[in-house]
Amino acid sequence: MSKKFDLQPIIDSLMTELLKMKDGESSTTCRLLVKAGYPKDQYDTIELLQIHGALCEAAQKNGITLDLSAYDDKIVGFPFVMEFVVRKG
Repeated sequence: MSKKFDLQPIIDSLMTELLKMKDGESSTTCRLLVKAGYPKDQYDTIELLQIHGALCEAAQKNGITLDLSAYDDKIVGFPFVMEFVVRKG
């Protein structure tokens, strides 16, 4: 998607899905996008990075950590396809 997109409604939808998850469950930003009804292939890499960053910020503001520590000290792919563990509280 090369045109400007409205990030907030996407993040609101992803947060709705994230808030339904239990502590210790895992997912990825791309899986949450699909679950919320957004086809992940409609966004380019830069937009997916923006979505992932905004989701991490929104989660933190709601007391949720998207734990990516399994990837510490590893060189891996893009963060929006890396599996995180939901840590609430």
